[in-house]
Amino acid sequence: MWVATKELPDAVQDALRSVNYHRVDIEVKVSTSVTMSSAGCDGRRAYVTMVNLSSGKHESVMGSWGGPNMFNRHNPVDNDNHPYPLPPNGVIILGSVGYPQTSAILHVAPALMGRMLPAAAVEVSKEDKDALYCFASIKGGEYRRDELRRRNVRPATVDQLVERGFLKENRAGARQITTAGRNALGDYRGY
Repeated sequence: MWVATKELPDAVQDALRSVNYHRVDIEVKVSTSVTMSSAGCDGRRAYVTMVNLSSGKHESVMGSWGGPNMFNRHNPVDNDNHPYPLPPNGVIILGSVGYPQTSAILHVAPALMGRMLPAAAVEVSKEDKDALYCFASIKGGEYRRDELRRRNVRPATVDQLVERGFLKENRAGARQITTAGRNALGDYRGY
């Protein structure tokens, strides 16, 4: 599920800003435990940020650029594969920084999920899901138009998705998926 970052608690927003995460929404996963190890790749550096919701404090641990480093075997982000339980008053953010932008996934304990839940997802038709999939996963321009045609998505369907708030349109006519659209799409991949 996806949540608008501006709707998250202030402590979580501060933690996201500390790692330069500036997207309008973030993926939220319900987890009982989290593995700290998260490898980076060329031009990227993995991180783990722990947020205490009671005190509002956060702490980040950064991995090595490019992934695990044989000269730094004691870095938990690069080398610790043990699952750690999520604390009852905290959340953990896993992601990476570097080119092209910072990525993040917010891991929340089931007991805290009520504080992070967005509005219930609305049921949409298969054609709506095909259109939302194209806007979430396919590069804009001719690539997206080809995929919309291949999936038999009518232009009227896309217009209705804009009206319903699942897509937004700027003054120039460019359209992109919203947080509500990501939640309506769910795990659908159209296969």
